[in-house]
Amino acid sequence: MFESSPANAVRRGTGRSGRMGLWALLFGLSACVQPPSGDGAPPAIALHGMTLRQYPPGKPARVVRAKEVTYQRGTGVVAGRSIVVDLPPGEEFRRGGARIAIDRAQGDTEGKGAVAEGPILVETGAGDVGETVGSIWDGEARTLAGEAPVEVRGPNYALTGGSYHYQADTQTLALRDGVEFRSRPVAEEGASAPPPPLDLQSPHLTVHHRERRAVFGGGVVLTQGDLVVRCPELVAHYDEASRIRRVVCTDQVRAEQGDRTMEAGSGEFDNVRRTLTLRGEPVIREGQRWIRGEVMTWEVDARVAHVEKGEAELPAADLPDRPQAARAAPMRVVSSRIHYTADDRTARFDGDVVARRATMTLRANRLVAVGAEDGSLQSAWTEAGPVTVVEGNRHARAQQAHFLSNGQRLVLTGAPRFSEGESWLEGDRVVFFIGEDRVEVDRPRAAFPLDRAAGGSDR
Repeated sequence: MFESSPANAVRRGTGRSGRMGLWALLFGLSACVQPPSGDGAPPAIALHGMTLRQYPPGKPARVVRAKEVTYQRGTGVVAGRSIVVDLPPGEEFRRGGARIAIDRAQGDTEGKGAVAEGPILVETGAGDVGETVGSIWDGEARTLAGEAPVEVRGPNYALTGGSYHYQADTQTLALRDGVEFRSRPVAEEGASAPPPPLDLQSPHLTVHHRERRAVFGGGVVLTQGDLVVRCPELVAHYDEASRIRRVVCTDQVRAEQGDRTMEAGSGEFDNVRRTLTLRGEPVIREGQRWIRGEVMTWEVDARVAHVEKGEAELPAADLPDRPQAARAAPMRVVSSRIHYTADDRTARFDGDVVARRATMTLRANRLVAVGAEDGSLQSAWTEAGPVTVVEGNRHARAQQAHFLSNGQRLVLTGAPRFSEGESWLEGDRVVFFIGEDRVEVDRPRAAFPLDRAAGGSDR
């Protein structure tokens, strides 16, 4: 479908090579007829069952067959019926050559214009098939256009579109009035199974053959399996086999997969690695949970998100009903990197982690959070190093921290040390009751008077 050569257009039945067979017919006939005698109107010449062979220097012959051909000497118009053009494979006509079948066509011998009517069928040696009805060639502008729908299919793709316009010099094809394209998947080396086909729908499409680039515009919908991506304009880059390898959305992007939605200022989908990279304040939402950052990479098959310089909001159970307190305060977490596994509802925060809930702030090297099916925080814990906690004028440090009771309690273990003002104590475990004026210390090894006993239960 997308071949940077004249044969590319042939496969659609709309290109430069399609007219070359007709021009071979026109020029060949003009060379065979006698010049005007000057004494009255020239007679018309009619040929039946005609075969014309054109022999370019050093190249295989091009063959044109027609059931009927007429030539009007006065107007210079050649008309044919049931025309078949065979173009041999080579540097000029790739894809194994082509055969073009045209129902009816007429044009002038100077190449200024031609009109094809009725069905047009194009087949290439590589297995491409293109069909349309009618076509108009403008020789001065070097453009080919048609108002009838176009259908093209090949071993790795299928394309349908409405009216079309082809510029021969730049090898640019524009399709309008609704475009649907399907690309055979490009499997990564070592993959256990090929991914599903990639489907694209848009109001219009412009194909730049030489660059192997196709621009879908007017509001694009990309579908592959349960992944749906929407954006105003999408640029697809494809290989020699017409398989899309990657697509780029330069404007607002919205993607959906299962219960998850993703939004960003721009995005790029790698159809080989099966990843969607989002930039421009990307955010992923699942229920009440959301994660955002500077750059987000979504692994489509594994349903895993990698976020750089990220922030997340994790809904948690209501806090105790206290005056001037937010009962449904979520947990907010920022970190250098976030690794989110959607199927397990697990988020891992790495590097300079800061987690806040209500008036409590926790800092750690790593925090792992697991969500419940209803979207709330089920549990969370720290890994890979010490932890510090601040709540008002209370401070604590430990080796590990664990949120329990859907984020209502924070338990510190690993030589925890708790202080309030100038007083401090150590124990086996320190428990913060988030949203309450209460802290418990298990088996304290040292105790000093505190300015205020935490709920009267410290020991």
